[in-house]
Amino acid sequence: MEADTRLAAGPSAPTTAEGPRHGVGWADSLARALANVLSPPVVTLGVLLLVASQTGAATAWRWAATFVVLGIVPPVFYVAWLVRRGHVTDIHLPLREERTRPFVATLASSGTALVVMAALGAPPLLVVVAAAGWLQVALLFAITLRWKISTHCAAAAALAALAVGLRGTPAVPLVAIVPVVAWSRLRLQRHDRAQVVAGGVLGAGVTLVLWKLLA
Repeated sequence: MEADTRLAAGPSAPTTAEGPRHGVGWADSLARALANVLSPPVVTLGVLLLVASQTGAATAWRWAATFVVLGIVPPVFYVAWLVRRGHVTDIHLPLREERTRPFVATLASSGTALVVMAALGAPPLLVVVAAAGWLQVALLFAITLRWKISTHCAAAAALAALAVGLRGTPAVPLVAIVPVVAWSRLRLQRHDRAQVVAGGVLGAGVTLVLWKLLA
């Protein structure tokens, strides 16, 4: 694994894509706000809301809540615990080497949610989306072992691709979420251009391919 690059300059000094930027201007504040509001767990909630409303099944909302409880809450609390213990820098895991344990926790939690949903008869579209989410996390983890791909952009692109696939033209404006998220990651220097593009391509690609094959 390549060494992390950390600079000991003032609070507004930039870093490489392996470390965070701590600027204090309005653009940096906006970028940080976007990174929080459009973080992968929050975007995943958006995916679940979209799919539950699309299925029309009376049980869809309960199954969406089941995925939240089993697949999202445990890794979020785990990352918060890691931050509190000082094992990682912050909740967005800016250093690539910090991401291994959170990825493993996310794979275990989302995998558990997927198995429960498939075994107990959740609406097929929700099961497909859960499977796509698990596969996306697995691929992101495999890549992250060698290279810091953007999970923020992957989640945003997955939501945009799914929305357009389900709702068609009316959902096209939602695609704007992808460049917005990419800008925030670039502005904060958490990633470089290749990493945000790769994340977007992976998120959209996995979602659309698995949906077409299984839905």
